[in-house]
Amino acid sequence: MRVLSRCNGEWDFDSILTIDEDRECVKQFISCGFIEPCQEGQGISPYQEYKCYPTRYVSFVHWAITGRCNYKCKHCFMSAPEAKFGELSYDSIMNIIDQLDECGVTALLLTGGEPLVRPDFPEIVKEITRRGMKIQQFYTNGALLNDKVLDCLLGNGHNPLVIMSYDGVGWHDWLRGIPGSEKAVNEALALCKRRGVRTHVQAVFHRKNLHTMRDTVNHLAAMGCESTRLGIVNEQGDWIKNKDDNTLTMQEFIEAALEYIPLYYEDGMPIPLVISSVFSTSPQKPDSYAIVSAKPESSNPDRLLFACSRQKLQILPNGRVSGLRRS
Repeated sequence: MRVLSRCNGEWDFDSILTIDEDRECVKQFISCGFIEPCQEGQGISPYQEYKCYPTRYVSFVHWAITGRCNYKCKHCFMSAPEAKFGELSYDSIMNIIDQLDECGVTALLLTGGEPLVRPDFPEIVKEITRRGMKIQQFYTNGALLNDKVLDCLLGNGHNPLVIMSYDGVGWHDWLRGIPGSEKAVNEALALCKRRGVRTHVQAVFHRKNLHTMRDTVNHLAAMGCESTRLGIVNEQGDWIKNKDDNTLTMQEFIEAALEYIPLYYEDGMPIPLVISSVFSTSPQKPDSYAIVSAKPESSNPDRLLFACSRQKLQILPNGRVSGLRRS
């Protein structure tokens, strides 16, 4: 760290003031591509400087900037249609951005609720940009995604992976609770494809749409998605309140996945694929795949968290921080 802090374009490592150990470090850093020699008078920007932070360093934060949503998804873990977690004021959002900057956070995943229901979304993006942070991923249901939103993101130097949901050909409206939601997400995927914006789609299955697995993957590939993840509807949020016989067991999902995998290869591996707790592969490495053991997790109906909330730092719409539990 001592050596890296001096790699600012101002320190002369050929000087007699530099010890041999530091010179050797510099040679190793150059050979690894971490740094490169500067010409006389050439410096670096403040953003490039190495910094020490008096906190546990976390570079990536999953941030729900609102608890509101324009959809009524049957399985919403935070009951977004009723905005159970609320929404912070603009000033509070700015305060959190300041704190993230002070902690050295460099990358964000923005989600909700539906983040685009906030009218101040463009201002939030600009303030994130001003502090040198990048929006690496952006979660939306697609209904409010348009050229203006993409202009805002791309114009501020962000080219995030846009993450959307698509829950089975012909069945997306049923799960999302809004007529026309399937048409909207298809239009959003087509828009991103035209603009050269990468997309990832998460699809969840239940007993009503399980038969669409093959058609869904092929459809997403045709829409230009970068990758897709298939999973099951978790019993959480409003799904628990309106519980019926549509919930798949993990065994049922695994059996359906095993039936589909040969068809995926038969279709020419149309898209990089992850089947949650079962299998993952990519057409970029056709001879390589991973088989993941399914490990049931203990459930607590009072805990409104999904799995990644226990593994990454997440900021909920009310400003509460969760995740990164101690090992």
